[in-house]
Amino acid sequence: MDTEVSRLSATEVAGLIRTGGLSCTEAVSSILDQVSRTDPVVHALHTLDAEGALAQAAHLDRILRDHGPVGPLHGVPVTVKDVVATRGLRTTYGSAAYRDLVPNHDAPSVTLLRDAGVVIIGKTTTPEFGHKAVTDGPLGPATVNPWDTSRTAGGSSGGAAAAVACGMGPIAVGTDGGGSIRVPAALCGVVGIKPTTGTVPTYPPSVIGPLGHTGPIARTVRDVAVALAVLQGAGPAVAPLLASLERARTEGLPGVRVGLFTTVNGIFVEPELVRAVEVAAAAFEALGARVEPVELSVSGFEQIWDMLFSAGMAAQAQILPPDSWPLLSDSFRTVVEWAREQPEGEAQLAEARRIRLAREVSALFGGFDVLLGPSVSVPAFEVGIDGPEVLNGTPADSRAWWRLTQLWNLCGQPACSLPFGRTATGLPIGVQLIARVGQDFELLRYAAALELPWPVPPVVSGETRLPASTGPDPTR
Repeated sequence: MDTEVSRLSATEVAGLIRTGGLSCTEAVSSILDQVSRTDPVVHALHTLDAEGALAQAAHLDRILRDHGPVGPLHGVPVTVKDVVATRGLRTTYGSAAYRDLVPNHDAPSVTLLRDAGVVIIGKTTTPEFGHKAVTDGPLGPATVNPWDTSRTAGGSSGGAAAAVACGMGPIAVGTDGGGSIRVPAALCGVVGIKPTTGTVPTYPPSVIGPLGHTGPIARTVRDVAVALAVLQGAGPAVAPLLASLERARTEGLPGVRVGLFTTVNGIFVEPELVRAVEVAAAAFEALGARVEPVELSVSGFEQIWDMLFSAGMAAQAQILPPDSWPLLSDSFRTVVEWAREQPEGEAQLAEARRIRLAREVSALFGGFDVLLGPSVSVPAFEVGIDGPEVLNGTPADSRAWWRLTQLWNLCGQPACSLPFGRTATGLPIGVQLIARVGQDFELLRYAAALELPWPVPPVVSGETRLPASTGPDPTR
């Protein structure tokens, strides 16, 4: 089998395996070849388990020959972010403090994936404990963007997004505490979803409490939907789900109410990204949806998120092995030190404010089925910084450019980033869709109707930069 397996979707790979057109071993071998070509360029993997993956693929091939049980992702190669525990496979959390840690258990999400038949080929890169929105740290080179290797892949699931964009498996599992799935998905030109709070099991519980989520990244909405069904324990019900996505593509979205926003609290968003959101709104209208502008003025959510997230990182620091502090990255220590300087009880007060905020924001969905807006404020910027120091001529901190995703972690709604065109310099643009709590698959139905064909990034074809693009076609 040639290396074009790397261009196939998860559902295509699984279908070929079920019908005998491709063996699990062939699928995994092809993806490992793709890893050998592209990972030295983008640095998406912390740990590669080629030997274990091939052994698991051979085991799954024997199950097929013996007519044993076959899951919805039987034989499909996937990657898992290196903050999610994997039995017998190194899990570093991106930290030198856990450089050689090999868990003796799987996280619940990994158990569900294995039950669905996947082959885990390795662990993807993350900043230390997923504490920021770019992917660099003490254990290796920074993860770079498959569309322009001088630029960041985003984070903290930057390795996951870059791996998927490069064809190192059609699905990656990431985590999202404030945008860590959606931010790199937007910057790398792939699809990523933060599920409704609490719908994908985590153990041990996240140190950032209800802010923390586990979810899938893929190149297509269809693959994200299948992976999310597996992660939520609904894997056997994927056929009706996929049929619903297809109906949205063919029948449109008549009567669906879309709330259009281009900022939250007046946060600056680059004009090219605003234009992409407006083109997506026009595409929704062409599908029969009703689009109305909505102003998102949510006082103080930034401070609430900062307090809760930083307090979680401080809690993580408290449970590290003894004498770990000197091993930690400067940026992680800065977050922890800031949290420790806050007045006693500030985190508890922030949690009370978060609960009130969630109630207020949920009222928005009395008038809309889905909200549409930008995923981030700027396209991918140069590697080596945590964010632009200036936005629209005004000094900005390193979190300013990814504030647009944080609100939905605080309030619990499912939110996804969908690729929707490119900038004039060829960088991917992501638009963000948000639905009511519990409406994860309705959200993906809306995304499927809006979805554009997936473009191949230049790293996959041996390039390092992308030629200019005029963005999406508003006529679709």
